[in-house]
Amino acid sequence: MIRASVLPALQAYVEKQGMDFQALLEDVAMNKDVLLKPFEFVPLAAVGQLFERAALLAKDDCMGLRIGAQMKGGKTGLLGHLAMTAPTARDALCVLAGYVNVLFTNIDSGYDENYIDGLSTAYWRFPESVSQRRQLNMFIAASVIQRLRDAMDSDWHPIRVDLEHRRPRGCPKCSGRGCEDCDAVVRGIVGGRVNFDRPINRIIHNTSALKCPMRTSDPMAFALHLDHARRELTDLTISEQLAHSVRTQIAEKLRFHDANLQSVADALDLPVRTLQNQLSQRGTNFETLVAEVREQVARRLLRETDMAITDIAYELGYADPSVFSRAARRWFNESPRDFRMRHRP
Repeated sequence: MIRASVLPALQAYVEKQGMDFQALLEDVAMNKDVLLKPFEFVPLAAVGQLFERAALLAKDDCMGLRIGAQMKGGKTGLLGHLAMTAPTARDALCVLAGYVNVLFTNIDSGYDENYIDGLSTAYWRFPESVSQRRQLNMFIAASVIQRLRDAMDSDWHPIRVDLEHRRPRGCPKCSGRGCEDCDAVVRGIVGGRVNFDRPINRIIHNTSALKCPMRTSDPMAFALHLDHARRELTDLTISEQLAHSVRTQIAEKLRFHDANLQSVADALDLPVRTLQNQLSQRGTNFETLVAEVREQVARRLLRETDMAITDIAYELGYADPSVFSRAARRWFNESPRDFRMRHRP
């Protein structure tokens, strides 16, 4: 899940391009009323689809970067205020990594320091259940970097940025073909050294540069926001955590053809019957979650990688590629190949 507070920035971009944002919301089965409740949680997978759909229609593969670079402190609510009032840039990155779940639930993130080489790394990774996440990844990278740059009152850039997806290759000028302007957008927003197709998203910094005071630092406000964030994390629902844990285990076990109820229950240290009952109480079941994860992973691999369709079938735990093809037709109303062709710029 994700707070709806990220949507107004996307809405402003979409409407500036002359597109109908309400229609886009309908395309991903989101109610327009979400715009009236910025602090409510909405499905993260749907927001990922919304970002990808908007970028595709705008013919702007760098859209997430552009929107992220326009984000100012506080526009995403508590997490933004927490980061912008931190004493130093290092503190800001630490709280962003530690409390990201008050904005995105169940995203894997962290902040590490290597005292030998003097480098610090902020990293994040979405669960496999969020199959469409390229634009969200670029949005996060750009918004974090731009906020630090604004708060440090400098022309600071990270040493390196790694992103898990392919390089953007389409802007309004080239209409999806790729050009020097696409690379210029990437360099201008996140810095000169950017690597794509990496196993995890991360921003690497010089630790000493992060020790400078934040221009926007406010110790009293920071303490209040930190206390609020701690209480928010405590109040996250157990049901969301359980469903996320099950989906994560399914995604990890699919490729090994081991995504069965017993193996997942064992991994979560739960009796099979208990896991079944808890899922039932939340209106779902194990088979439904397996199907959802398979569809989500298939969407991502077909859209964002050049992996052979046969290999994708095995990655999803299908022994026979023809079974995957039939499943894809149920999900997408077309073959895996046609789906890939239609969603690639």
